[in-house]
Amino acid sequence: MDRRNFIVRLGSIVLALPAASFLHACGGDDNTVSANGAAGGRATGGAGGSAAGAGGTSTAGAGGTSTAGAGGTGAPMTLTFTSSAVQNHTHTFQITMTELASAPANGIDRETSQDAGHTHAVALSAGELQAIANGQTITKTTSLVSGHTHQFTFVKS
Repeated sequence: MDRRNFIVRLGSIVLALPAASFLHACGGDDNTVSANGAAGGRATGGAGGSAAGAGGTSTAGAGGTSTAGAGGTGAPMTLTFTSSAVQNHTHTFQITMTELASAPANGIDRETSQDAGHTHAVALSAGELQAIANGQTITKTTSLVSGHTHQFTFVKS
């Protein structure tokens, strides 16, 4: 086997392994983990697989999806959580793995994604971020906007 064939075969294996890992982790799951039933939110993502493509998206446990740029220099890996459905819509909220690994002293306080023409505020204290990082479940209610709130159930498996 010459160098060219070796590199081609190695490249095929490198591409196949993350895909196989991702597919294995998915199993028969629909990639949606519902936490706390109808009252809570749900976190989207695989049930525990991991794969990292250049600039692509990979699963990061039941807590959500993680995003990594090419060569690991892109955006920090994030967990994306989906709120409970209220008035026929939901919102998403992201927490970076950095925020979980080293919670900011003041926690985080930011807006959800926009849906139905509005966003909601969600605040998580440093203690709540630490609890999520340790695998505990934290349920938070968003700010009141357009006459309603949503609930997020934050859990990292």
